[in-house]
Amino acid sequence: MRLRKEDAGDPPSEAFCYVLGMGREISCEVRVGERSFHAKVELEDEEITVRGPEGFRLRFEELTQLEVSGGVLSLANQKRAVQLVLGKEAVEWAEKARSPRGRLDKLGIRAGLRVVLMGPLPRDLRDEVERSGAVIVRGGLVQLVLFAAEDSHNLGQLDILRELIAANGAIWVIREKGSESLSERAVRAAAKTNKLVAIKVVKLSERHIADKLVIPSSDRPLPIQLGKPRKPRGQPSALTHRRPPAKSRIDRARAHPKPSKSDR
Repeated sequence: MRLRKEDAGDPPSEAFCYVLGMGREISCEVRVGERSFHAKVELEDEEITVRGPEGFRLRFEELTQLEVSGGVLSLANQKRAVQLVLGKEAVEWAEKARSPRGRLDKLGIRAGLRVVLMGPLPRDLRDEVERSGAVIVRGGLVQLVLFAAEDSHNLGQLDILRELIAANGAIWVIREKGSESLSERAVRAAAKTNKLVAIKVVKLSERHIADKLVIPSSDRPLPIQLGKPRKPRGQPSALTHRRPPAKSRIDRARAHPKPSKSDR
């Protein structure tokens, strides 16, 4: 993967950061008190994680300071004050830290979306979905299925749930975090058995997480193209049927000669 150097703004010239991938993971200078070192830093849904031997986590809900100045993101909690030299990424990271995504946003639930709820879902999550304006149904084609599973035996229902979702829909398998009876490996294996693919894991609460399963793109039907129908091969184009050019006065006179005096 090629790295690109980002302008760090006002900080000293030796302060820079490298942006990896989509910008959610950055290798940059980290300042903690009088110390300064370089480390990989990850922006997650609920926290910023500094990797490496001196690593630590900064949970958004525990922050007492959040400021941006000259490409430097300054954060603090009860334990430490930290400066991350992020360059142009600093403003975006600050905005995400101020307004972290809620769990309905993570699940892609919005008003008008057709959703099926199955299994012993956490009561507070069920209430949030009902208040969101999503259309909760018991069957028919839907965009999302929220499926609460307690152990690997429950995953035998994935073949039925696969028939419920649209080609671009998804099944969220909601399970307890750290459960021995239902691991991420078991979910991925069951997904593969039922011609699904696991693409994401999100945290819903301190107790629950969710795995997103979708239909592989190779198994999805081709989308219907709306608009003008394509003309069959061999049919002449409309451009070839042009209106003939207007006739001149002489041509019109020859085509419709005036009667002579002898003919009147």
